[in-house]
Amino acid sequence: MPIKAAAAALDVSEMTIRRALEAGDFPGLQFGRTYRVSRPFVEALLNEVRSGRRVIVEEFAAAWIASRQGAA
Repeated sequence: MPIKAAAAALDVSEMTIRRALEAGDFPGLQFGRTYRVSRPFVEALLNEVRSGRRVIVEEFAAAWIASRQGAA
């Protein structure tokens, strides 16, 4: 999903998403200068928040990425 859509879904700035991607704190990919965010990650993050839990994005992302690597 484009950064703009992820930022809108999470109600943060596009720069916040871009910085998290560049720092490796957010799963996504880069094609040249274009970034894409993992839609399943954003949906899982939003579901966690909607369930009433307090979420630390960096910790959630690390656990989410680790769970995907274990499944591969």
